[in-house]
Amino acid sequence: MPESVNVVVCATAMRAAEQHRARMILLSTEGLPGRLIAERVGVSAETVSKWRKRFEQFRVAGAVFRDDLVVGVECMHCWYWISDLCEEYGIQFFLGHALYMKAIHCGKTKNDRIDSFKIAMVMRGGNFSLAYVYPKEMRATRDLLRRRTRMVRRGAMLKAHAVNTLGQYNLPPSKVYLNNPGGRSQLAAAFTDPDVQRNIDLDLAIVDCYQHELKKLEWHLEQQAKLHDPASLNVLKTIPGVGRILALTILYEVGDIQRFESVQKFASYARLVKCKAESAGKVYGTQGNKIGNAQLKRLCENSLLSWQNNRDMARGYFL
Repeated sequence: MPESVNVVVCATAMRAAEQHRARMILLSTEGLPGRLIAERVGVSAETVSKWRKRFEQFRVAGAVFRDDLVVGVECMHCWYWISDLCEEYGIQFFLGHALYMKAIHCGKTKNDRIDSFKIAMVMRGGNFSLAYVYPKEMRATRDLLRRRTRMVRRGAMLKAHAVNTLGQYNLPPSKVYLNNPGGRSQLAAAFTDPDVQRNIDLDLAIVDCYQHELKKLEWHLEQQAKLHDPASLNVLKTIPGVGRILALTILYEVGDIQRFESVQKFASYARLVKCKAESAGKVYGTQGNKIGNAQLKRLCENSLLSWQNNRDMARGYFL
């Protein structure tokens, strides 16, 4: 990065104020009047006018200094809009890795102005730790797939609570498969106490709702994947131990596979590599275990278990 480059840094955070500003700017780009924007966002018309003026100034600056303007953002919650804005106006955009930039937050005093200055100095020195700017076209689908994972976990917690309640009241363990409606119906009259049974019925009712919505969601995700990259989706499904959901996860979490220079770098990104913490010839354990993609790590674990449970050759090799 040239030393003469002008650096504009936007430090993002998850506070409601930043989210309101982002919404005001996005609605302004759609041509909505200020009064309507104020009603939708829940702020005053004066606030909308102020941030509209600042947004216009930013666009003018981008037009004047387009050749040597760089925008750097820490990879937090709401960087999507600024990335799309820079892409629209041809402004160079860099996304900083949040964990590598952790030292920024360790100062005695912290605010957006100080953070922006520190990020600018890091960029000028060429030490800006980059994160992957995920393609805009597939970004919303990836977020939807991650939301599905959270819904599945919540459903698993509810099913675990229903099963554990049997042991709590010294009843024989249930061998039913609670993913099926028939299996869930067998727990509909498992307890004599009406309050305990109502507790289980509540769990099963929510699980029923989750199962119904997840089926529709998974169908929608598969249709989107067929539009984005149907060839890669079909190839991924041929891997032993990789089914429909795991194939979708690989497709959307990896993104462009060419961004990895080697297999080792991809394995590190998938959190399959443990890095030693060493000083003066002594090893103090590992560090950096949370750097990488947690979804890919779980995917590798699930695909290995699926292969091991369903393939005779795998069972003979690993057991």
